[in-house]
Amino acid sequence: MFRTSILLPTLGLAIHLALWSVPALVAGSVLPHALLADTTSTLTSLAVPARTSPNMIDGLIQLIDAEFEALHVAGAALQQPTPTDIGPTATAAGARVLAATAQYVQAARVALDSLPR
Repeated sequence: MFRTSILLPTLGLAIHLALWSVPALVAGSVLPHALLADTTSTLTSLAVPARTSPNMIDGLIQLIDAEFEALHVAGAALQQPTPTDIGPTATAAGARVLAATAQYVQAARVALDSLPR
């Protein structure tokens, strides 16, 4: 009985979301082109500078790698008995995530500054 009372509203919410969000996204992406056809740029023209920038791709890969390392450290901290060197390892992983995040944000900022205005 409990599963049915949760399942039906969840299904109704999923259907409602699919019925209303997809047309809204399509209308939202078409509206700027319909109103300001001369001044808006296409998605492909905006993506070209970001795609050709290796710094942004490298920054994202380093960020994912650093986050993976931080998750590995968190998993090691959950083990019993807790490793003795978990504090310095977690500090180093956190510093690596912070450095990778700063590098990725800087690369994204450079890529966004290079877009035509």
